[in-house]
Amino acid sequence: MSILIDKVMKIKEIWFTNDYIYGRNETGREYSQSLLWYPNYQDIF
Repeated sequence: MSILIDKVMKIKEIWFTNDYIYGRNETGREYSQSLLWYPNYQDIF
């Protein structure tokens, strides 16, 4: 049995460092992802 739940996360802030992209949602939880997954963005910084 599979239950699907629609859940929307609202990102309130996004920022970059040399190696990562970060996001913070409406509850204050931070998420990060390596820019190695996005090679087009690596040359910007």
